[in-house]
Amino acid sequence: MSTLNPEDVPPFPVYALEYDGDTVLLDKVIVEPAVGQELTEAGLQAVARKASDAGLDAVRVRVVTPDGTHLMIVNSEGDAEDITPSDEPTTPSRRKRGLIIGAAVLTLALLAGGGIAVGKAIKAANTEPVAAAPPPIPGEHAAIPIGLPAGFDSTADWSLPVADGRPPVVMNNGQVLLTTPDDRLEIHETKRAQTVWSSSTVPNGTTPIVETTWTDRPVLASATGRALTLWPLDLDDNSNVPAVEVDLNAQADVTYAGTAPLIDLGDYTVAVPAENGVQRVSVPPGTHPVAAGNDIIVSVGDNTIAKTAFTSKATSTTTDFERPKGTKGAPTSAIGLTPTRAVVTWKAEKTETTALVDTEKGKVLATTDGRAPRVEELPQIDETAGTALAGSYFIRYDEDKPKIVDLDVASRDAVLDGNHVYTTNQDGPLDLKVSGDKVVPSAWEPLAPDDPPPAAVAPDAAYVLAEKVDQSILYRAPRQEEETTP
Repeated sequence: MSTLNPEDVPPFPVYALEYDGDTVLLDKVIVEPAVGQELTEAGLQAVARKASDAGLDAVRVRVVTPDGTHLMIVNSEGDAEDITPSDEPTTPSRRKRGLIIGAAVLTLALLAGGGIAVGKAIKAANTEPVAAAPPPIPGEHAAIPIGLPAGFDSTADWSLPVADGRPPVVMNNGQVLLTTPDDRLEIHETKRAQTVWSSSTVPNGTTPIVETTWTDRPVLASATGRALTLWPLDLDDNSNVPAVEVDLNAQADVTYAGTAPLIDLGDYTVAVPAENGVQRVSVPPGTHPVAAGNDIIVSVGDNTIAKTAFTSKATSTTTDFERPKGTKGAPTSAIGLTPTRAVVTWKAEKTETTALVDTEKGKVLATTDGRAPRVEELPQIDETAGTALAGSYFIRYDEDKPKIVDLDVASRDAVLDGNHVYTTNQDGPLDLKVSGDKVVPSAWEPLAPDDPPPAAVAPDAAYVLAEKVDQSILYRAPRQEEETTP
C-alpha cells in the first residue's frame, strides 16, 4: 500500500480539492463521478489518479468545503488522512466529523482508522497530568546595552544570541524569526522565547526572508539569484523543516506585496506557482506587475490596471483610471505595497510625479512631486497603522487620509513603527513622527554614539541587536504602558 506518513510526502505539490455539496473540483477542473459513486469518493480517486500519473506515491491536498479548509494526505490508491494542524482555528468537533461534510465514505474511513487513537486519547484525558516546571526564560531582565526611543523599556523580556548580519523578522502572529549563531532558522514565541519552528537551511548572504503563501500554503520565502527557496509553516513536525528550492530558470526580481511572491522575469513576463515549480504568464505590454495572488497578477499601465489570471491563455481584465494631471506615457516605476496599493511614478513636464494608487478601485489616492522611491530593500508595511516606508517615502495608504511624505532618509537603516520612523543621522538616533504633511523630529539618548535604531518593531515590543564581546545578542524590549491622568 502507498504511504500515508506525512514525513514521507514532499511539501509540494499541493493539489486543491473544492467541494460545495453539489460539485467537486480538482485544481479548478470539475470531477465527474461514475454512476452511483459519491462525489467525495470521485474527488479522492481523481487525486489518486493525478498523483499516480505524476509518478508520486502520495501528495498533499488542500480541501476547501463549506465547513472550512483542511489539509490531507492522499496516496495513489485513494487512501486519505487528515493532517490539519491542531493549532488551526478549527474546533475539534468540526475536525472529527471528517474533511467533507456529508461524505459518509471518507468520514467512516477516517473514524475507523483513528478509533484506537481516539480511545487512547479519551483514556489519557482521564489521567491527571503532572505539570512539568517551565524552562527558564533566556536573558530575562537583561539590561539592554543600546539606547531606545521613547515608549520602550530598557530591560529585556528575554535575549538570545543570533547570527551576525541578519535582522529578525516579526511574523504575522507576533512571533519572531531569527538566525542562530550555528546557522539555523528559528521561530520563537514571545512569552518565554521558546522555539516553535526551526530549519537547518538558511538563505545565502543577507537576502530577506518574508512570510507569504505558495499554492495557498503558509511559507517563508527567500529569493536568491535564479531560485526561490520556500520553508513550509504548516507541517506537523516543525523541529527541522526542509527547505524546498524552486528553480526560476532565469534571473528574477521577487517582491511580496500580494498574498504570494511576485516573480518578475522582465519583458512583461511573470512566473507563478505551478504543481511542480513555476509557469510563465505574460502581463499586458506596457504594464508593471505590482502584486501577485495565488491565482492572479495585478499590473499597472499608463492609465489602466490589469488583472491577469493564471490560465493557459492568461486572460486579462482591465480597469481604467485617471492618472495624475500633467503626467504622460507609461509609468517609469511601479512598486507594490499591499494587494491593493502601489506606488507609481510617471514623467511630468519638469519633474516626476509619484502617486499612491488603489489598484482594486482604479483610483489615485495621493500624489507628490518627486522621483520614484529608491527601494534598496523591500518596502516596510505596518498593517495595523495602515502605513508604509518605501525608500525615503512615508506613506499612509488608507482611504481616510492617504498621504505621501518624503522623509529624505536612507531606507537601509530606517525602521517603521506606525507613524514613526526610527533612523540615524550624523548626530545620532532620530525619531521622525509624521502627522499629516508635517514631520516632527526628536532625538533619543543613546548609550554610545553609534547606537543603531531597533532592528524590528512589533505592536508590543522592539527587537534590538547589540554586539556583546564576541557575539550578537537580540533583545526583546517591551513597550511601556502609557501613563494616564486620573
